[in-house]
Amino acid sequence: MSYQAQLMAGRAAAGRLGFADAAKYFLDAANSLGQLMGDTNHPPWLEPLKTQALFAYGGVLMQWDLPDTNHPFANFELATNVFGKLCLDNLANDVGALAGSELADCYLQLGALDAATNAYAQVAGSRWADDNLRSRAKVGLGIVLEKKAELAEGDARLALWRQARDQYLDVLDMHRHQDLTNLSWAKKAALQALALVPKTGVSNLDQFIDDLEGLFPSLKDALEKKRVALKN
Repeated sequence: MSYQAQLMAGRAAAGRLGFADAAKYFLDAANSLGQLMGDTNHPPWLEPLKTQALFAYGGVLMQWDLPDTNHPFANFELATNVFGKLCLDNLANDVGALAGSELADCYLQLGALDAATNAYAQVAGSRWADDNLRSRAKVGLGIVLEKKAELAEGDARLALWRQARDQYLDVLDMHRHQDLTNLSWAKKAALQALALVPKTGVSNLDQFIDDLEGLFPSLKDALEKKRVALKN
């Protein structure tokens, strides 16, 4: 119960944006649980509780803006260590796939585009990732490819834009055929794909937008405005 209380206290601290306190609660809980797991006869509930604490600790690090302008992303570097360890410790389960997605997000924030590309691709291809997590990874991969395109020129830039577009279209196909329960990433994919139309082209703009409106009726107003803007 004391460890559950630490996690609850950490969540409460994070909720009031007390990230320093939250990080301490989560890290202390993870370290204490890790020490108890050194006993081969430890109860089975220790490991998942430690995993919760580490995920929460890594999440706080990603939200916590440091005042040190010389090292503004130091916490993201710490978070890569946390999620990297979770990946290694959970190579054959869904926890590792989720940690891989968080790790990729950290790499993206750090501007480590090749590392982010590899991490997102591993999650997208993981047998342990469900369709919702796979859609999240594909959107992340598309965003990284767009950032890489900004650094490229000519045919290489166009190729990267098309690769990014294809990742977004894959997510839309998943939504059509597999009924994703988390639509936020599918909607993100739709808007990202639409934003690439001026760069990559589309065979039939009206049909493409009509299709998006069918998939996401709540976006109809925004899509109609985009239709007009793209035609002008």
